Amino acid sequence: MQIAIGALLAWPTFGLHVEFDPELFLVLFIPPLLFADGWKNANPRIY
Repeated sequence: MQIAIGALLAWPTFGLHVEFDPELFLVLFIPPLLFADGWKNANPRIY
């Protein structure tokens, strides 16, 4: 459902154009994703 909504919003006829800085993506989204993956995959043998 979310993919379909995103595809409709990105359709060129609607004219919705969003500028997104790649550095902002790296700063805002990548660290929380890496932290969450590390938290879920914590291996007690490492500690």
